[in-house]
Amino acid sequence: MVDQKKMDNVIALEERPAYTLTGKELATIVVLLMKDMGIIPKKDPHVVNRIRINGIRGLANYINCSIGTAQKLKNSGKIPFYNLGSKVFFYSDEVDIAVQNQLKMGGLQQ
Repeated sequence: MVDQKKMDNVIALEERPAYTLTGKELATIVVLLMKDMGIIPKKDPHVVNRIRINGIRGLANYINCSIGTAQKLKNSGKIPFYNLGSKVFFYSDEVDIAVQNQLKMGGLQQ
């Protein structure tokens, strides 16, 4: 749920005629209500220090392996990845989890 103080402010704003609201007040109402409805996801407090890793070379540097090995890990689906047009990228927290899972299963060697 949204902070009660903020919701009280929103309720007070909602009781005013719309033509008296500033753009910032209206935007605040919309964003808070969208968060409360789940349309805008709330930030996950468990995702901290997420780093975007760009490209296969970046992945290879991050996990300290060859570019070929990084490419094989990506192609096999062992490491989650994202495409933005023709560019590929990874998130460090997801890579860390995938590498740890592969180490536990014996799919990778240290």
